[in-house]
Amino acid sequence: MRDAELEAGDALRAYALMAVVVFHIAAGVLLLDTGTFDFKAAYGTVPGSLIGGLQTSVYVFFALSAFLLSRPFVRSALGGTAFPSVRRYARHRVGRIVPAFWTAVLVVLVAYGAQGSGIGDVLALMGFVQVYHHGQVAVLVGHAWSLDVEMLFYVLLVPLAAASGWLIRRHRRGGVAAVVLILAVCVLGAALERAGLDDVTPVSQSPLGSLRSFLPGILLAVLAVRWPAAESWQRLPRWTSPVLLTVGLVLLWRTPVWAPEGNNLRVVVGTLSGGCILGAVVVRQFRGGAVWRVLRGPAVAWVGERSYSIFLMHGIVFWALHDVGNGQPSTARRLLVALAVALPAILLAAQVLHVLVERPMMLLSRRPRAGDRRPVPGTDPTAAPAPVNPVGAPA
Repeated sequence: MRDAELEAGDALRAYALMAVVVFHIAAGVLLLDTGTFDFKAAYGTVPGSLIGGLQTSVYVFFALSAFLLSRPFVRSALGGTAFPSVRRYARHRVGRIVPAFWTAVLVVLVAYGAQGSGIGDVLALMGFVQVYHHGQVAVLVGHAWSLDVEMLFYVLLVPLAAASGWLIRRHRRGGVAAVVLILAVCVLGAALERAGLDDVTPVSQSPLGSLRSFLPGILLAVLAVRWPAAESWQRLPRWTSPVLLTVGLVLLWRTPVWAPEGNNLRVVVGTLSGGCILGAVVVRQFRGGAVWRVLRGPAVAWVGERSYSIFLMHGIVFWALHDVGNGQPSTARRLLVALAVALPAILLAAQVLHVLVERPMMLLSRRPRAGDRRPVPGTDPTAAPAPVNPVGAPA
């Protein structure tokens, strides 16, 4: 599904990604300076609390992925249209994620070596199962645990969508059965969240346990498909979007406080946070409202388009510059210096990765191939964009 159908999609990526980057740099500076992760003691009560909450923004990515990727399958299940091409879907996902990530891993291996890790650790990292076989080589891309979560969702989305569509078409109460099926998979994942998990990996990073984090995006996708007209959404009060956004941001801020150990509760509250934030922009757009000004502009769009490359490179670049700011009179001052130096370098490195690897591989994966039964609507860059009505739904 084209991001253009969710006008604030790139902006959400940009803000969520930069929140992750700032959090990781702040945590790195704190660890180097004090040997602890006491954000409040080092940065002050309010700033430290706000910085700590930035890590929760990863749940915005999960909700956004579910909303964008599940909509073609939801249309097929609810509308009885042809099932999207699985071959095309798989090629897009692999082209979007794998080459850039493997390039980032190669950079780590060339620049820093395997750090004592064996071939199994390297293969686990490159195979998106590092949470089950964690090695020291994964430290500089440790945040890639979220890719392990995403990959499991990508794999399960197709069979779940196919089964849901079959239930809806064949049974009078098929819609209810499909909901039960999806919820059962999430409940089973939560029950097995510790299965095979590496000892150093918190439960909140479990791919199985995190499957429920995609539920808000799927729910919003169902609502967007079932009620594409603005009139349906305008039945919601005008304050729905700002309230959802406020609740989402408060939950984002408080999640590490309520669930400091990265446990099951963190997944639940983080999921609610990501769902509320995504819900705010979806409701606003489908009601016919303009995108909030803070979510517009070329700078936000630029970062959003390169968010994946920034995500991959920021830990590698920061580690290369980790001594910057050393000797400052306070940890907060060292953080400011580190941000001032590291952020431009991260954006530059991300641009190189985006231009040389990410964008070419994305374009290559989206090139039509013989055997694609049916293009997923709006994903072929060589075709004219699908017409979009004022609320962002296909006309």
